[in-house]
Amino acid sequence: MIKKSLATLRLWALRLKLEIYTLYVAMRDPRTPAYARYFAIFVVGYALSPIDLIPDFIPILGLLDDLILLPVGISLLRKMIPPIVMAASKRQGEALMRSGLPASRSAAMMILAIWALVLTAGIWWVANQLVTPRTDFVEESTTYSSDENVNQPPSDRSNQSRETDRGRSRER
Repeated sequence: MIKKSLATLRLWALRLKLEIYTLYVAMRDPRTPAYARYFAIFVVGYALSPIDLIPDFIPILGLLDDLILLPVGISLLRKMIPPIVMAASKRQGEALMRSGLPASRSAAMMILAIWALVLTAGIWWVANQLVTPRTDFVEESTTYSSDENVNQPPSDRSNQSRETDRGRSRER
């Protein structure tokens, strides 16, 4: 039972790898629409990136993002790329898979730059949350003045000033 499950898992991983190679070839094809190319850069980059959204060392969640995000991205890309391009790319992807993915330093630098930008933005956001005082806990400062009606709206001030004047005159 376990051997059968492992064989199924290996076959699934091999198919996923072939899909990534196919999408890599398809995103470089001039017949692929621009929006699909840009999305393919993110999907293929995420698949090939050693950095995951959820790290793999977290027991279940680490592999769950690869099991959900990649198939969803691949499925969306298959709908965006014309079938004729996918067929031609699949043949080239199989050949590329046997020979190995070419190392692209510019692609690696781009992936590292994106992750560095995400990391920097995350650190900046956390730092802002820690340094910026929260306004919901700050008490309003009250100014005391000799005139009790300074903070009242103008329409109420005239009526209240008459009443306070009457009250003061009664006290005398």
